[in-house]
Amino acid sequence: MMETTEMIEWLRNLVKCTEHPIAEGFSRVADRLEELSAENERLRMREKSMWSLEDVAGYLGVANQTVYNMIRDGRIKAYKVGREWRFRPADVEAHIALGCNIREEQDGKAG
Repeated sequence: MMETTEMIEWLRNLVKCTEHPIAEGFSRVADRLEELSAENERLRMREKSMWSLEDVAGYLGVANQTVYNMIRDGRIKAYKVGREWRFRPADVEAHIALGCNIREEQDGKAG
């Protein structure tokens, strides 16, 4: 059975190789498959009880260093387990829901 990413690539290549009217439909199917694949990944991530730093970086679409900076600045809650940072999905979701970071709020109130 073909993996989702392989199927999307196959559909995109098919669209490139043909000018048939159905090609537009294949393009829409590939777009929808990409959306569903991303949503599936988000749901899979939510099922984990704790996320690694790499998980959070991937989920937020930022570099690992950005997540380290967010921890240091207090913008996101994290737990050190041995030498590894761990995050509760609810804490990451709360950070996203706020739509801003704690440091900016504190700076704004102080001024």
